[in-house]
Amino acid sequence: MLRKKRILCSMLAVMTLLCNMPVPVQAAEGVLQTEVLSVREEDGQVTAVYDTKEGKAPDQILYAVSKDGQFVWDSIVETSGKSGKQYCVLDIPEETLERDQYDVVVWGQSKGEDGEKQTSEIYAFKVNLGTSADNLVIPVVQSSKTMVVNMPFAYITKDTSMEEAICYLKEGDTVQVYTDTEENAVVYVTKDGISGYMYSRSLTNKVFDLHGAGSDEIVEVAKSQLGNVGGAPYWSWYGFNGRVEWCACFVSWCASQCGYIEAGVIPKFAHCEFQGKPWFIANGQWMDRNCEPEPGYIIFFDWGGDGTADHVGIVEKCENGIVYTIEGNSSDACKQRSYPVGSSKINGYGVPAY
Repeated sequence: MLRKKRILCSMLAVMTLLCNMPVPVQAAEGVLQTEVLSVREEDGQVTAVYDTKEGKAPDQILYAVSKDGQFVWDSIVETSGKSGKQYCVLDIPEETLERDQYDVVVWGQSKGEDGEKQTSEIYAFKVNLGTSADNLVIPVVQSSKTMVVNMPFAYITKDTSMEEAICYLKEGDTVQVYTDTEENAVVYVTKDGISGYMYSRSLTNKVFDLHGAGSDEIVEVAKSQLGNVGGAPYWSWYGFNGRVEWCACFVSWCASQCGYIEAGVIPKFAHCEFQGKPWFIANGQWMDRNCEPEPGYIIFFDWGGDGTADHVGIVEKCENGIVYTIEGNSSDACKQRSYPVGSSKINGYGVPAY
């Protein structure tokens, strides 16, 4: 059954044509007037044509590519901000695709004056793409996680007719999201028994938020340790006979005081990259640096900018675009720190199922 579900991954947005003309497949609240007129390939370059009409130009053009319901590619184009009829080049790696007809969905998105996202209708096109005969790779499914939809979307399933296949995701809907074992990319979504669409990490955090509250309890435990120097209570509790880099030991100790390790909510770990981070990814409980974390999320840091988790702490709170943390082994002490949301120093977040 699991293997069947892997294969039945399908598109993120309804892709339908009437008389070979693109039609919008979903309207969202706060819709931009932007209309995508065409997507076509010529000499290896894929170009989208859009018209802002009388409205404001979108900040970005988002798009996703699929073939026979299987995800292929997605990305974002920053626009020039000009109004009227405009062109933009979609960065689709054609050299990796088998020459065939693909489905491309395109839409515009902006941020309003109040900071809320504004989205255009979603448009669907069938485009001949590709140059090679390389096979597409289907990821290995790990597990599902309950998540909440934070922007409107729609998808179709592969085994049903177009009339019956539409499944709309509204803001606030709760869905099951299945993740990839290596990259935490979304493989497919299930809502009301209808499953479909496979897409990459770059869209995951735009469409979904993890469904789960934080924990003030672990934050209070961490606060009680502020000022400790040397970390002896934490690395000795873990089982080390002498001082080690103790940031992960500190997080584990705090989790243990709350009963979270015994309950399987947080792992007992002493190494960020090889123990803590992989556990959250494997359990579908990982979010990238751009999310706004809840108190009690486990924050991993990347000091070298190489994607490796070098340090870990506990989120105290997130307010006005700033993430406040409590960290062990910060200059060999327990200290409070702060970082902008999305900081390059943040590797990502483990989201415990409190």
